[in-house]
Amino acid sequence: MAKGFNNQLSNRNFLSTGGFKFILNRIPKVSFFANQAEIPGISLGVSNQPTYLKDIDIPGDKLEYAELTISAILDEQMHVYQEMYNWLVYLVQNSVKGASRLRPDPSESAYFDINVAVLNSNNNVVRNIIYKDAFPINIGSIEFTSTAGDVQGIIMPVSFRYTQFTFA
Repeated sequence: MAKGFNNQLSNRNFLSTGGFKFILNRIPKVSFFANQAEIPGISLGVSNQPTYLKDIDIPGDKLEYAELTISAILDEQMHVYQEMYNWLVYLVQNSVKGASRLRPDPSESAYFDINVAVLNSNNNVVRNIIYKDAFPINIGSIEFTSTAGDVQGIIMPVSFRYTQFTFA
């Protein structure tokens, strides 16, 4: 048997854009209404090594993670919006009080882990991407309009920062 056959792909299905679950256990309403998630970009900083002719780019020593952005459909009672708003207010109140991130009781933490479960073509989880110590930094604007012909759900974008992410 030739060597190349051992390295062949066993699954040739493409990843579907609709194949995900957004899981935020501490705020399940956001998880239920989430309809879009974006795996953020990552970049590696670059350092320069000076030389007499031209500076040479070398890999840096830090990764920079872009924001995790999701969109959620608003429910009629706006519970999803209110829960995200309350989380932002809680963060500000703790920041003003000088509260520490390191708390003895983890249930009091204002930072949550977020899981984006990637699904295959059979809607089975094939990969979990865990965003550690996530917190919201932006709730996008909500637009009401009376000129729309069809009744559509209102979409609320939310952006998060996090310390790192891992694959599980």
